[in-house]
Amino acid sequence: MKNKIKNLKQRIEDNHQELHDEYGDSCQLVNPTLDMIDLLLSVNAPDDKIKLYLQNVNSSIQIIEEKLERVERKKR
Repeated sequence: MKNKIKNLKQRIEDNHQELHDEYGDSCQLVNPTLDMIDLLLSVNAPDDKIKLYLQNVNSSIQIIEEKLERVERKKR
């Protein structure tokens, strides 16, 4: 689980400017998601807590993933 959120965090950080340029304020989900990922990692949250968080924000994560995929495709 930790690898999954670390990967998501890295992808967001690598594409943060592009996400902002492409989606502007409609990409407001990114910062709170990054903050929560940082918090989970800093307290060394167990996998069950990470899984619960991901389940609770599933729709937000899906939106971010879709936007990330579009931005990453444009970079290729």
